[in-house]
Amino acid sequence: MAGVETIGILGTRGIPARYGGFETAAETIAVGLRRAGFRVIVACEAGDSSQARPDSYAGIRLMYFSVRDSLRPLSEIVYDVRSLLVVGTKVDAIYMLGYGAGFFFWIARLLRKTLVVNSDGMEWMRPKFGRTARFLLRLSERFGLTAANVIVADSRRVAEYVERTYGRTPVFLPYGSSIASSPPTWDPEAIEKWHQGLSHSLKPNEYFLVLARMEPDNNIDKIIQGFALSHTTRNLLLVGPCVSPEYLSRLKVLADKDPRIILAGPIYDPGIKTMLRWHCAAYLHGHMVGGTNPSLLEALSAGNVVIGTDVEFNREVIGDGKNLPAFYFRPDPLSIAKAIDYADPELLALRERARVWGPARIREAYNWPDIIRGYESLFNAF
Repeated sequence: MAGVETIGILGTRGIPARYGGFETAAETIAVGLRRAGFRVIVACEAGDSSQARPDSYAGIRLMYFSVRDSLRPLSEIVYDVRSLLVVGTKVDAIYMLGYGAGFFFWIARLLRKTLVVNSDGMEWMRPKFGRTARFLLRLSERFGLTAANVIVADSRRVAEYVERTYGRTPVFLPYGSSIASSPPTWDPEAIEKWHQGLSHSLKPNEYFLVLARMEPDNNIDKIIQGFALSHTTRNLLLVGPCVSPEYLSRLKVLADKDPRIILAGPIYDPGIKTMLRWHCAAYLHGHMVGGTNPSLLEALSAGNVVIGTDVEFNREVIGDGKNLPAFYFRPDPLSIAKAIDYADPELLALRERARVWGPARIREAYNWPDIIRGYESLFNAF
């Protein structure tokens, strides 16, 4: 191994993953680098005092820092800065996922550490941010990417943006996904244990699935409104955490208007998540920004027919569409309803094609073993 022996992975809520695709990617990368012989430290949110705080996971050292939910995202910036200061003294290289604390990335240079920054998905484009927040995020992006020794882009579209905007060529390392070795069986008891009463209304092949963070950026409210306008007899199952009580209240009001719509809340059991993906009729993907989105990769690996937002990031992941069936919509309820109604009659036949070509797309471009080897090469080059 070259000069880098210990790597700190910062910028996520920590591992084991319990929040979203970003954390799942961080966990997979951390485990892969540890198996490759690197020592790895991951910064984790401390959570409340009732939550377990193990010192290690899969041979990876975990270090905890507090975050106040009531003060996000400001508290997240403080979290990242504290992580930089503390973890930065214990590692040779820092891998920062995202640039929310980009104004403070000079700390890594001050500590004389190699800084690798994942440019994420152009956070300033997210609709949830107002004009001032977008300005500060763009400024933070500029500070953060300028400070980085190496920039990692998880999407070729993001890489093009970074090169065009900052004149630097990122290393392209997308997120990946794993393909189930065998189809998971439908288990009503597991569903009932997770969500009491749900097994009676949820049947294989008879539901559309959204498995994502419940936030405006992912167009969850528009998906619910669009689905309510559609004519399908299938249900809509929405699974995922929601940080904003106000947005969650809005979603509940919208969902309560249509008995086909089930707002189920978060699930962290990977077995149940895989089962829900495998047995859905189609996957609805409302993400607008974010580069290579992990939940979209997981949908492809499960052989889902994808009905998604028509943006360049999603089309890049899905590919040319010649073999893999996919449908696109604009982020408005009427367009979503039309896409659902257009796909609905042929979904099960289309899913047979997706069962073949979705995993094939993952093996071709988004398989974790190749991606981890890319990370090994990156850190061995220092």
